[in-house]
Amino acid sequence: MRRLALKELREHGWVLAVLFVLFALGLMVSLSRGDEEGGRFSALKDFLLTYGLVAALVAGNRLVVREYTGKTQLFLEVLPISRAAVALTKWLFGWAWVSLAGASAWAATWWWQTRTVPVPLEDALHALAPALLWLTAFWSTCFFAGLLGRYRLLFWVVCGLLVYSLNEVGQVQVMETPPFHIVSEALAVATAWQALVDVVACLVITALGLGLGLLLATAGEGSIAATLSGRMTSRERLLSFSTVLVGFLLFSALTRDRDRPAFALESVTPMASPVGPIGVLPGEGVSEASAQALVEAVAADVVSLVQVMGFPKLAGVYVVSQRGLDPDVMLRVPLGEKDGVVYRANLADERFDAISLRYRLVHSIIGDVTHNRALEEDRHWLLDGLSSWWVVRGDAEARALLRRRAAASPVGLSVESVRRWNETFEQAGDCFGIAISFTLVDALVDEVGEAALVALARRVFVKPHQDLRDVLFEEKLGALLRAQGVPFEALVARAEAARRNAGGPLGYQGAFELMSQGGGQTRVKFSLKQAGAPVTRWRGLSASTGPWQQGIGDAEASRVDARSGEAMAAATWTSGERLFLAIEVDDPTLRCSARVAQSWQVLP
Repeated sequence: MRRLALKELREHGWVLAVLFVLFALGLMVSLSRGDEEGGRFSALKDFLLTYGLVAALVAGNRLVVREYTGKTQLFLEVLPISRAAVALTKWLFGWAWVSLAGASAWAATWWWQTRTVPVPLEDALHALAPALLWLTAFWSTCFFAGLLGRYRLLFWVVCGLLVYSLNEVGQVQVMETPPFHIVSEALAVATAWQALVDVVACLVITALGLGLGLLLATAGEGSIAATLSGRMTSRERLLSFSTVLVGFLLFSALTRDRDRPAFALESVTPMASPVGPIGVLPGEGVSEASAQALVEAVAADVVSLVQVMGFPKLAGVYVVSQRGLDPDVMLRVPLGEKDGVVYRANLADERFDAISLRYRLVHSIIGDVTHNRALEEDRHWLLDGLSSWWVVRGDAEARALLRRRAAASPVGLSVESVRRWNETFEQAGDCFGIAISFTLVDALVDEVGEAALVALARRVFVKPHQDLRDVLFEEKLGALLRAQGVPFEALVARAEAARRNAGGPLGYQGAFELMSQGGGQTRVKFSLKQAGAPVTRWRGLSASTGPWQQGIGDAEASRVDARSGEAMAAATWTSGERLFLAIEVDDPTLRCSARVAQSWQVLP
């Protein structure tokens, strides 16, 4: 058996070595992102569900499938060694390979975590044991599947379809059932041993895979495995194709969308609408009069937008009041595609900004109709500007308020800032971002008129096709503006001049200081002044983000309320993390949460 193992190592060692290097590179990426997911061994969990499975599949292909289909197995059968010993050696060699890959990933993850946080050996073993059990069970399955020869692909397709059907049709949480549960969040946290049922399930699968594999390799002097390694006959191909086709048809029939009523709320303040139901659920602290005023304003925005833009009828537009949310936090409720637009906001707070909420409703409707193509950066400024302009058209007081907000913004308009609109809006924050986008579209209306603006929006914000027409023949916004006789550079210059003429900055000076806490830990100190004097009511925002993440959602950042000129972030961050930092003030003159400072920093 030792010589046979050396033979396998000489033949397949170079492939396994290359894979080992690739796995190491992939693990490095997982380790750099592991802190975002939570759990000391979350990177190991990700490794087991991706690269660990690849390791077992490649081992099965190299050690079993390649041997039988290439007929080199016939050479081994003439050697003075039993078929059972040959098969067992291959199983042990493959098991050693996948176990080495898993144990190496475990060791690297453990070392990575101990750089900043002590991890006891017992806790680390809580992650190692289930990792090896999971890889052993899957490798044993791959060993058996490899000996199925020409039926191995059919085996994997049926297994995949079965698991997916259980999850989608049977409403079984597959990742919460054995053996999958052994590599769940419990492994990532690594605070206790796995449940006995998970361990038993892995051992049973391992025994079945090994036992059935040895049976195929030895029964009939190896004739079963040798026969299965041949090519499929025409009848077998037809039977396999029919089996897979019937399986997919059954799955499609069981999972097809069924007609159901759209999402609806009871006890709302309703508004009769020709474009779909519109309502506000007032909640505690919201008077009937204010709820009625809001629903009428929302209805005016939504009905006119849908009719003018020629959008299809909406499933519904609802606003739900929720006490406890910050007044600037407005969260869209995640619903199905046919359920309409539902937002949660703290309508009872005296600092609640109705303009911002109505802007988001219009923004979401256009985004939904265009399947989010309106959010692409070359036209996103028009989407934001149209949404803000739409909700204040005909309201002189609200238009004046948006102009004051735009003038106070520390972020100005330039050709480059508009072309990099996503970055510009995130830097400005919602209050200022909505306002400066309004100045852009307001300047466009001054140039071409409201009718031309609507015609432009109808051509840009259309429901996309399900083919390449949107890529090959889509009209570009820049070309449409030139056709209207509006040079893009002149439009931006006019909007920036109007913004500056409407007022000036608020005079806030915000700063962020990274303070080392030892052991690779860092805290952030926020500070804010106005005209050289400390500000006493403001808040600091902080969040750890992915390497390529742009922007922060309303609910992502942690907040610290300050009652003096300085404040410390509640969270502690580790070396190498990428942080989003911002300072916002509820300014009484602007009646919104103004972002007066913002920064992205990578901790040393």
